[in-house]
Amino acid sequence: MSSYFDPNALAQANGYSHGRIHGERDGYRNGHRQGYDEGYEAGQRDGHALGADAGWNDAVQVANVEMGKQVAYTNRHIADKKVLTQQLSEQVALIESLKALLDEVESENDRLNTSAFDMWNAANALQVSNTELLDTIASLHAEVAEKKNLYHNQLWHHNRIVILMNSMRAVLEDLIARDGVEAHHVRELFVQSYAEYLSTGLRKGTISVPLDQDQAFASTLPQSHKFLLRMLNG
Repeated sequence: MSSYFDPNALAQANGYSHGRIHGERDGYRNGHRQGYDEGYEAGQRDGHALGADAGWNDAVQVANVEMGKQVAYTNRHIADKKVLTQQLSEQVALIESLKALLDEVESENDRLNTSAFDMWNAANALQVSNTELLDTIASLHAEVAEKKNLYHNQLWHHNRIVILMNSMRAVLEDLIARDGVEAHHVRELFVQSYAEYLSTGLRKGTISVPLDQDQAFASTLPQSHKFLLRMLNG
């Protein structure tokens, strides 16, 4: 078997081999670089999208939690505000009631002070009236004592006059009992004297009726009244 060396075929084979090697190497490099770049870009794009979605979801979840806390705080603040407003309204109503009660107490105090002042004036007036009444009573006591003393003296004076009149009447009765000139003369003198004193008494108003017609005199001094009638009738 004879060998045949073809330089062109060898060069072609070597060129093919080197070309394939270089082509594969360059293709691998270029493909690896292109794939890396496209994979990095796609990974960055997809990772960014996934990261953004996850971050957004996490942010929304955190925001919802914080917003829930804020809403709860706001609701609690509103509820506390309503409670405070209600308490404030009750406090205002209580203050108004206390003010009204204080006004009523002050009005009552004024009325009581006025009543106390009026009562003090009334008591003072009563005290003055009582003093005047005591003075009047003392004056009446003095007057009654004076009149009692006067009546007592008049009674004793009356008794003295009665004794004197009885003595005179006894003498006159004894004189006129003798039934003589002297008895007749004594009777005339008596009648004349009685008429003169009776006229004077009636004129001056010391007596209102003649003693012989005076029933009070007849009741008080019956013996003297009978003696007077005997002397007048002769």
